[in-house]
Amino acid sequence: MRWVLLALALIVGAVQSQDKPIPPVTGQAKAGDKKNKPPAPKQEVTVNLPSSLNVNFGGKLDVVSQNQQARANEEPSKWLDPVTWFTLALVIANIFLWLATKDIAGEAKAASSIAKTAADAAKKSADVAEQVMRNTQRPFVFISTISPSANFQGDEEVTRGFTVSAKAENTGPTPAISCQLWTKIAIGEPEKVMWFAVSAEDECPATTIGPSRSSSGAMRFIPLDYLMRAFRKETAIYFWARINYADMFNTGITYHTELCAELEFLVDPTTLRWDRKTRLPDFATFKVVGPQNSAS
Repeated sequence: MRWVLLALALIVGAVQSQDKPIPPVTGQAKAGDKKNKPPAPKQEVTVNLPSSLNVNFGGKLDVVSQNQQARANEEPSKWLDPVTWFTLALVIANIFLWLATKDIAGEAKAASSIAKTAADAAKKSADVAEQVMRNTQRPFVFISTISPSANFQGDEEVTRGFTVSAKAENTGPTPAISCQLWTKIAIGEPEKVMWFAVSAEDECPATTIGPSRSSSGAMRFIPLDYLMRAFRKETAIYFWARINYADMFNTGITYHTELCAELEFLVDPTTLRWDRKTRLPDFATFKVVGPQNSAS
């Protein structure tokens, strides 16, 4: 900026000097021969300048001492630079931020572990509660009665044989669904319990047994001659019953009750008389035998 102002001042001064004529140059000039001629005398030129030359300078002129200039030329200390201190503060702040973030990450990991432990405990408690509810509210179906009855036909005084049936009773608080009750009779050797199993031919329709309700299975007939042989201990008569059922909470779980018993006589079957007026005395019972006695 200062150089621009100085140039403008010189231009203004030159313009003002053109208003006054410059006197002509006066003097003598002699030329000599280059050979054997004495050198020409010195030429004198007289220039008359204007009596006054006004030059105006504008701007600000800063005068700097040598010491100040030397100090200005010296490279300032970086520790005195505010940017240095700001950068240092920013680094320290980032370090504290990293430490805080690390602590937060550790706390978050610990909180996640605690939350997972709590979730596992809650799931386990829910599973236990569900199992307790199922065990206390599920149906419980048992083979409650095996009933032998003497069979008479017409005016016959001597029984033709025994009819045996099994009754299943639900003692649980909820209905038992998909109930299937199988019954079978087998004649075998004494003290050698027969093994029973359900085959494809043993069709059994499914039914539902409500709380405190019962259902009877198919009746099985034992002729008198088999009864007499068993009474004389020549053979043994085994009766088997099994019921499968499910609950309403999980139909994929099948429960069962299984019972196997041997017929024992209290009286000679041929002595039984039926007169339509008096009730028949107890004449037979069943004793539980063998491994096929279980429930789930």
